[in-house]
Amino acid sequence: MKNFSTFTSAQAERDDALRNCLAKEERIKHQRQLAQAELAKEGKIILLDSSFYINDDHELCQRCVDVASIEIEGIDGRDYPDFSDAFVFKANWDNGEPLSEDELNELQAQHSDLIYRITSDRAIGA
Repeated sequence: MKNFSTFTSAQAERDDALRNCLAKEERIKHQRQLAQAELAKEGKIILLDSSFYINDDHELCQRCVDVASIEIEGIDGRDYPDFSDAFVFKANWDNGEPLSEDELNELQAQHSDLIYRITSDRAIGA
């Protein structure tokens, strides 16, 4: 019986740790969403993998994508509403530095709803 009791106790501890980890992850996700909403008001968005970096002074810094700088290629109005050939061709960070190809792919993957909205607006000339 002692071994079974030890096993269930260890399992309960692992379950508690997992629940705590998931709850923390949800809080972080919610905080990111709030921060993203605030930045969106300023015409900026963050990329989860690329927006945060360590500068030369070893400080954690954040940069944002300037939404107004996003350029879409391959827009064909005849392909409405899919725009399957459209893709992010160019975009800049808020400091004017261009995004790399990997960062452009990350932008398109993480903010596909925004990219679709921009594509639709440009296809109809809005």
